[in-house]
Amino acid sequence: MPLVELDKAALRLGRATVLADIDWRLDPHQHWAIVGGNGAGKTSLLKLIAGEYWPSDGQRVYDFGDGPETDAVAALREIQIVSHELEERYEKFAWNFQATVVVLTGIWDMTIPRRKATAKEFGWALTCLRRMGAIALAHRPFLSLSRGERRRVLLARALAGRPKVLLLDEAMAGLDQPHRQRLSKHLAGVSRHTSIVLSQHHRRQLPAWITHVLELEAGRIVDRGPVTSGAPRQTRRPERRASPNRAAATALVRVEAADVWLDNRRVLSGLSWTLLAGQNWLVTGPNGAGKSTLLRLLHGQLRPAQGGRIHWRGHDAQDGIEGLRKLVAWVAPALETDYRYPDSVRETVASGFASSIGLVRRPTREQWGRVDEVLDTLELTALAERPLASLSYGQRRRVMIARALVNQPMLLLLDEPTEGMDDATRDQFEALLRRLVQRESCQLVCASHLEWGHELFSHHLSLTQAGFKTETYR
Repeated sequence: MPLVELDKAALRLGRATVLADIDWRLDPHQHWAIVGGNGAGKTSLLKLIAGEYWPSDGQRVYDFGDGPETDAVAALREIQIVSHELEERYEKFAWNFQATVVVLTGIWDMTIPRRKATAKEFGWALTCLRRMGAIALAHRPFLSLSRGERRRVLLARALAGRPKVLLLDEAMAGLDQPHRQRLSKHLAGVSRHTSIVLSQHHRRQLPAWITHVLELEAGRIVDRGPVTSGAPRQTRRPERRASPNRAAATALVRVEAADVWLDNRRVLSGLSWTLLAGQNWLVTGPNGAGKSTLLRLLHGQLRPAQGGRIHWRGHDAQDGIEGLRKLVAWVAPALETDYRYPDSVRETVASGFASSIGLVRRPTREQWGRVDEVLDTLELTALAERPLASLSYGQRRRVMIARALVNQPMLLLLDEPTEGMDDATRDQFEALLRRLVQRESCQLVCASHLEWGHELFSHHLSLTQAGFKTETYR
């Protein structure tokens, strides 16, 4: 008998039909990849499988060894789902437990710890961390971890509940190639005793242990079947253009011999770097190399240790942090997590004038005019009166960028802005950023685990645990 079977299942959320005519079954020892672009319905399908949603039409049947049943009670015990929403919950509520404690909550089926662990439970938590290659993180605070490290801890938490089915929503997103390979290797061990369903944007770079693929488009199945062999498509990399000789330019930001520490750990060491007028920088590096830390340093959230310096053009210490926020804007996944107010898109963008979470004072007529101008630049006018919470991830990201731009900053910092985007959406987003740079006279520093945007960025800063290097694109 299949572990999970969907028969003509449909799912409606509000007035929208997000899944329709889904016929699918998960047999023991199968491992599926669910692929499709943004908005295809991948996350909704995983939640329907997990029992978090009830089918609006059709039927869903589970069988974990005690006979078929349509109730999701057993599914909530036997199926674990790991998604970005879970990580966002830890950010939102500042749950900064040690990694081992996070894993223990998976044993107890709790979101936060409510009792002491027994020796046996503690040992099993460490075993789960070891299986995910995360034993070195056991005593680290969760919120101090990089995105890739957090992902492995949350996977260990899911394994701690000994599920029969493990659902992974974009588990590989935001990870560089070495981390993807390591995570795939650890999951290969899990696949020997647990059925895995993994969502991602395309068929390229499927883990070797995936046995079947299901492709979604606009909430409907367009293809499915066993994995077939074939050479992966190669993405052609644009040629670098030679860098012309440039006259000396004005420094917008200058970092000198900066060491940055987080939780008694040195994340950046001896960084000296200058952003000149007219430059747009891409910052890459493996997970944990310090990309997000660098952006927080440039935003003024962090300061160099004694002996290091950072200086922003046009900013005086007497201006305080509010003055700096008008010069340097920052957009990151953590900001989207914090912003949970029931505001419209237009109100959310207007909150950028005060750099506040929520609209704290009514904007002037001139400020509303600026809001409408930025909405037009980022092609958000049609969504202006929609509640922010009703938008997709990609749409919310553009709203956060619009919010950052209302003060006309000299520098915009973007932390993993293309995470969760398929290839077509990323190309559209890159074109949008090019227009933004031209219209707003704003310079970019973008942190990403991937190299992209070779027509957008002029320079490249590569961070590693051993240090850093710079490269000129044009």
